This record gives sequence, C-alpha cells and structure tokens, in this order.
Amino acid sequence: MAYVRRRLLKDGKTVVYLAMWRERAQGKELSRSFERKADAERHLVDMQHRLLTGTYAPPRLGRTPFSEVALRYRQRGNWRPRTHRTVEERLRYAIAHFGDRPIASIRKGDVQSFVSGLPLAPNTVRVVMQHVSGVFNTALDDGLLGGRIPCDGVRLPRVDAPPIFPMSIEQIDALLSATTEPFKAAIVIGAGLGLRQSEAAGLTVDRVDFLRRSVTVDRQWQQATGSATGAFTSPKTEASTRIVPADQWVLDHLAAHIQQHGLGADGVLIHRDGVPFDSAKFGYELRAARRRAGLPESITFHDLRHFFASALIHAGCNVKQVQAALGHKSAKVTLDIYGHLWPGEEDRVRDAIGRLFRPDGLRGAQG
Repeated sequence: MAYVRRRLLKDGKTVVYLAMWRERAQGKELSRSFERKADAERHLVDMQHRLLTGTYAPPRLGRTPFSEVALRYRQRGNWRPRTHRTVEERLRYAIAHFGDRPIASIRKGDVQSFVSGLPLAPNTVRVVMQHVSGVFNTALDDGLLGGRIPCDGVRLPRVDAPPIFPMSIEQIDALLSATTEPFKAAIVIGAGLGLRQSEAAGLTVDRVDFLRRSVTVDRQWQQATGSATGAFTSPKTEASTRIVPADQWVLDHLAAHIQQHGLGADGVLIHRDGVPFDSAKFGYELRAARRRAGLPESITFHDLRHFFASALIHAGCNVKQVQAALGHKSAKVTLDIYGHLWPGEEDRVRDAIGRLFRPDGLRGAQG
C-alpha cells in the first residue's frame, strides 16, 4: 500500500509530506520526504509504476559505488587477454571521474559532462562509452537501477574516418627488402592474404593447404603486452572465419620460411625460438623495418590488409569476393571502407543515362 503522510517537524512550524510505500521483496516500508504534497504524490505514482513493471530498484542497492559495479562488469566479461587489458585502460577514466559515487545518483547530464571532458580521440571516446554503458547495464541486471541507464541519448563526438590510401607495390617491396627474418613471412601474410595482425600471429601450418592453394582463417593468437603466455581464440567476428585463396607467390614464401625456420608451438608459422610473436614483437619488428625502408611512421601492419584489399579491387574482383576474402560481416562494411577504390564507377553512372538518349544508344538500336 502506498500513501502520503503529513508530518509536523520538531520546530512546531514546518510541515513535510512523507511518501510511504512498501517493497514487495522484503515487505519493508520505505519513505521519502517532500516539502509539497503534490511532489510526494507524484513520487508515489512513479514508485507504483516501477513496482508494477518490474523496474523498481531499492534505494539501498542504488547506493552501490560506481567503482564496485565497474569491477563486477570486468570480472563477468568473457574477455580475451588483450581485450581485458583494454577494458581496464578505458574504464579507468570513468572510475577516476565517478569513483565511489552511488550508481543510482549518476544522471544523464553527469555522463554527458564526463564524455565532453575526455581528452581523447573520438574513436577512443566511443570505446570508453561502450564500457561505461556496460557498467550501467550490469547495475540494471543486478537490480541496482530502475528504468533506463543514464547513457541513453548521450551525445558522442563525431568520427570522421579519413579515406584509405593503400600502400603502393613499391612500398611493399621496400618493406619486404628491409624486413629481417623470421618476420618477413608476416609481411607476406599481411600483404598477400590480408590477414589481421592477430590472425597472422596465430596462423599454423595445418591451416595452409599448399595443394588447393588456400589458407583457412578460423582462429587468432591473443597475448597481452607484457604477458608471458598467450592463447588461440576465435576470430574477431563470426564472419572472420573464412578460406582465403592463396597465390603461389605467397605459398612459395611460406614454404621457404618453414624450411629455414621450422615451426613454432602448435605449428605456428611466425615465431622466434618456437614462441609465437605477441603484439609487442609485431610492433617492434614492423617499426624497425619501416625505419630501414624510409617509409612513413603512420604505416601499421593493418596497412598491409588495406593493400591486399586494393589489389583485389584493382584486379577486378567484385565487392562480394573482397568481402569474403577480408572476412567482413557485410558488403556494406567493405564498401564503407574501400568503396572509393573501385575504378570507373563515375563513367558507368554517366553512361547509364547516355546509352538511353544518345542517337546510337539503346533507343536507337531498338528502332
């Protein structure tokens, strides 16, 4: 039962109105005071609505600190090693900002102020907010919050993705010439198969079919920087599992690499003394080769994947073939990233109308 009680304070002059309601779970009666009766009544209507719709959260649970809920979120996530470290790095901004503040006291305006004050790139801000939203959703799942989370509707900075300008074949040749063994095979895998860095690190010999000239990508190697151990994990997305056609140039390089360096743990191709390369080793080797080749410092291993995609497009492969080779979820993703690289589309657009209305066009041919 919910009702409003009028109470006279000890000074004998001040009147307050208590909104009284009873929790269903424990049957405990709770109250909240208001200066105006109308405000108390509105509060009760809101409480009754939440009780009926199952969105009610006991006030005592809403006092749980943000930092404690953030810890629950991190502990419950089925994170890969590198992702777990990224989650900790991104959430530290929110933990430093909200700290031990009660989770239920944080409003949308508070989250908007937090986002607006982050000294980070737009893409990074979006990653931070992804995990902050995860914290509040954890609170919602645990019954610490009622209704919507305060992240809903928060304005995020716009991300202006610059167009991709793939490396030239001359730059790839320079990088290959400047790369030392055994890392040269990684450059071949990146440029010749379009594998992501973690996919290249986890490529094992049993996934290379030299007879059918194809490479199966169905896992990746994950090892956090500074960690002594790593593990094979599933690919980045479900669509990332794929079979990539392999040119003989790639296969010959891999065969020579195996003959010279042998195989690492579990048959992994890219290794040193049997130990797979982690992300730190990849970064170190690529920076060294890039420096020796005199290439721009902006070039990363992912640029080899861009080169691979541009080579397929230049060879006349359609968008579905490029999508499948890259392991994108949809052709839209492929077009969003590489659509500007398909040549001749402007002429096709012009010709579509011109063929109808030119004297020698389709209309004239039909006449």
